[in-house]
Amino acid sequence: MSQLDKAREIQRIGVTRYKERYKKMYLDGALTKKQWETIRNFARSWPTERVKKYVEEIGELEREFKDRLLASYQIGIFTPIRIKR
Repeated sequence: MSQLDKAREIQRIGVTRYKERYKKMYLDGALTKKQWETIRNFARSWPTERVKKYVEEIGELEREFKDRLLASYQIGIFTPIRIKR
């Protein structure tokens, strides 16, 4: 598995779930000890790796959406939702 694939998966599911998933695979015998160690070391160094090597590119439409969402949240135009019981 490439580092880019590992980074994508960590971004998608989070470090904790990523490590749990691959630890289970290792304990079940689907991964070798070396594969598990490589994955575990990558997950452990993820906070520093992310800053140095990986950049999130945001498109113009996504930037506009996030700006409007933040502005709406800050002025409090969202109405609370009540759940029917």
